[in-house]
Amino acid sequence: MFKKKGNYSKKQLPLTNNPFIVKNIQKHRRLQNIKQEVLAKTIGISRVSLSNYENNNWRVPIDICLLAAEALNINPNILMEENVYHLQEI
Repeated sequence: MFKKKGNYSKKQLPLTNNPFIVKNIQKHRRLQNIKQEVLAKTIGISRVSLSNYENNNWRVPIDICLLAAEALNINPNILMEENVYHLQEI
């Protein structure tokens, strides 16, 4: 796998404006039966941070989106798609 370096919570990084990214991260994480703890550890953030991203409490830095896509083994463009199925359907 890969390791993210540094503590990005203290740096100013570009943030996403696309509202579908976090729902798509959550959707693909759930489709692959990956717990928040596992995905968060893989991309180098806390589970609480991932939860805040998924619940739209925080805007997601671009690098977190790319790391999440890599960890979920999906193309980053998929995270920006508007065809988000309701999570109840998953």
